Amino acid sequence: MTTQQRFLLALAGLFWCAGLAAQEGLLDDEFGGGSGLLTPSAGSGFIAQSSLAVALDQQGRLLVAGIGLRANNRYQCVVYRLVDDQLDTSFAPPNGIRAIDIGDAAFPNPFCQAILELPDGRIAVAGGAANSALTDFTAMVLVLTQNGAFDANFSGNGVFVGGSEIPAVAGPDLNTAVDALLLDSEGRLLLLGDITNDAQSTSTGLMLRMDSVDGSVDTTFGNTPEVPGAMQLRAADPPVAAVTSVADMVLEASGKVLILGHSGGQLVLFRLNQDGAPDADFGAGMTSQGGNGRGFVPNGQFAYDLLIDTSQRWLLSTSQGGGQTGVLRVLPSGQVDLNYGSGGFAALPAPTAAGEFSSPRFALQNDGKLVLTGRFFVATAFQAQHGLEDLYALRMRANGTIDTAYGYSGGHSRFRFADPLGGSSDTSAENGLAIILDQAGKPVIVGQRINANGTQGVAIITRLTRAPAPPDPLFRNGFD
Repeated sequence: MTTQQRFLLALAGLFWCAGLAAQEGLLDDEFGGGSGLLTPSAGSGFIAQSSLAVALDQQGRLLVAGIGLRANNRYQCVVYRLVDDQLDTSFAPPNGIRAIDIGDAAFPNPFCQAILELPDGRIAVAGGAANSALTDFTAMVLVLTQNGAFDANFSGNGVFVGGSEIPAVAGPDLNTAVDALLLDSEGRLLLLGDITNDAQSTSTGLMLRMDSVDGSVDTTFGNTPEVPGAMQLRAADPPVAAVTSVADMVLEASGKVLILGHSGGQLVLFRLNQDGAPDADFGAGMTSQGGNGRGFVPNGQFAYDLLIDTSQRWLLSTSQGGGQTGVLRVLPSGQVDLNYGSGGFAALPAPTAAGEFSSPRFALQNDGKLVLTGRFFVATAFQAQHGLEDLYALRMRANGTIDTAYGYSGGHSRFRFADPLGGSSDTSAENGLAIILDQAGKPVIVGQRINANGTQGVAIITRLTRAPAPPDPLFRNGFD
């Protein structure tokens, strides 16, 4: 093959890739029967549902967890699995959706907001459980077998309810719930959430570690003498009457656990060694307040998602106040990466009279680009407490700039789906609450849609297009 032939083949590959770039970020008409959207319903007894978490199992199937509200004001945890873009009825006969009661008399209202597959194929789901009056709630985790049944080997009946396990930390005026799940380097299950008072004016991060097989709490872990096995994560020692709220955690290549939260108008990061002790070398160089396993990143009012890229840099989705929402990138040293975005912060498109992008969740492509979702909050509200909301999707390049070739609208897509609730299409609110890339690299977004007065809602799952990798014109047909 001549040099000219090689050049022409390479050029053809570039044109092929460029031609497909504009097709990314659209509704995938190969999903949801051609609509790009699924609205799974657990049955007529539910007046509202929401999908809050999504994961992939080892076979590439989607696992989704959320919450359903019944007409009698009862909550249930809702879990389902998708096979070939359809609800898997073998997981939860007859309709593929598992609406779960946990059988706890004190806390009979479970809700689920985190999900992952365990190495042996079982499914861990976590969130919380509320009392009958819906005034108090406690941490809850359950484990299901591959066919959707409770795993009786886990915590005796498949369910761990924290109300009886951590009373000294979460008493009658304090509440706990699990926001994130993670397997540590030794296969133990980590539960991350908050302890809040009834008024939600104070909170502290909480982590538990347990055996992923039998559900026993690891009493060698933690820093709370009253409750062996409980780790409280605070932005200050001694704790102050303020909010320290944790949002997400990831496992570093070293086996250490990095945790993202926020407190007092700034982001806070905690890092734990493999044994669960604070990493004494972490945080001291970040701010004057940092050190002994805790570090701060200024100007982050709220924390959402945390990822680590292939260069071990930390990506933090956050809102900074004043409509500034976006992604911070932090180097492994704890210093903000000034080569990313503007001074380390990559902003979503600025708010306009039409509204603003908010509550960003993200997924990382293998080329370093980020796909983000959340809610686009329209300034002219149809309802005082909600406003008009659309689910959005946009993509950032690896340097933090907006990928203007993505989506329907020059860098983003906003979705206001056909209204399944009997109202007009302009009086409902969609919200993207979690995102993952499927086996083909396509973004899958889960969330909710509610009607104008908030009395009805449906869970939504949508999948977006992703251009396939172009054929390599140089290394085929035996050429090397």
